[in-house]
Amino acid sequence: MRIHRIQLMLRYIFPISFFAFICWLIYQADTAQSNVFLKLSNSIPHGDKLGHVLLYGTLALSLNLALSFRKIQILKLSLHLGSVIVFTFALAEEVSQGYFQTRNQDFNDILANMIGICLFTLIGKRLFMIFKRS
Repeated sequence: MRIHRIQLMLRYIFPISFFAFICWLIYQADTAQSNVFLKLSNSIPHGDKLGHVLLYGTLALSLNLALSFRKIQILKLSLHLGSVIVFTFALAEEVSQGYFQTRNQDFNDILANMIGICLFTLIGKRLFMIFKRS
């Protein structure tokens, strides 16, 4: 019983830690502070969009793995719960940028988030199925 609880806790450490990291980045951007990650993003062509793809894709992948790629039904669609949670957070965060003078809402950011979430979910699901069989 205790080992199962520890394994369950370890399963969620990375997604929770990565979520906290993203929240820290958002706070830094919302308050117009700078850090090495934001500077790197600004120094690469399309770095902001690439950052959205990688950050939200990684979060979706790690959460889907933690949830064993559990699916839910929304309308008539069967969607991965982790991806839905991450997309909901990403959309809320993008909408909230309208309340900050230092930020601006960008549909392309939402698109980049969706690309990252979908791409990493597809790759993760494929790898999950391969490792599950072995």
